[in-house]
Amino acid sequence: MQSVWPSVLVFLLVIAAIPAAAWLLRRGQSFGARGNASLGVAGAVAVGPRERIALVRAEGKWLVVGITPQSITLLTELDGPPAEAPAVALATPRFSDLLRSFAIRHADRT
Repeated sequence: MQSVWPSVLVFLLVIAAIPAAAWLLRRGQSFGARGNASLGVAGAVAVGPRERIALVRAEGKWLVVGITPQSITLLTELDGPPAEAPAVALATPRFSDLLRSFAIRHADRT
C-alpha cells in the first residue's frame, strides 16, 4: 500500500498556488493599465441584456460608443470630459458593495 503523503503534498501545493495565481493576475492587470493610460472606459450603462452604451477616453478624446455582442459603434464624440462622468462610473455597483449591503441586511435580522 502506498503512502498518502505524496498526495497530501500535491494537494497542499495546489491550494497554495491558487492565491499566488490570483496575486499574479492582479499584478499583471495593474501593469497593463499603467502601460496604456491613454485608453480607458469611464463608465457604461446597460440598455439591454447584452447591449451597453459606454463612455471611452482615448488619447484625450471622449467617445460615446454602443456595444453589442456583434459590434462596437461610435455614437458621438464629445469635445471634453462630461460633467457626469463620475456618476456614470458609479451607476454599476461593485460586487464588494453588494456583498457588504447583503451582510448588513442579514446581520440586522439576527
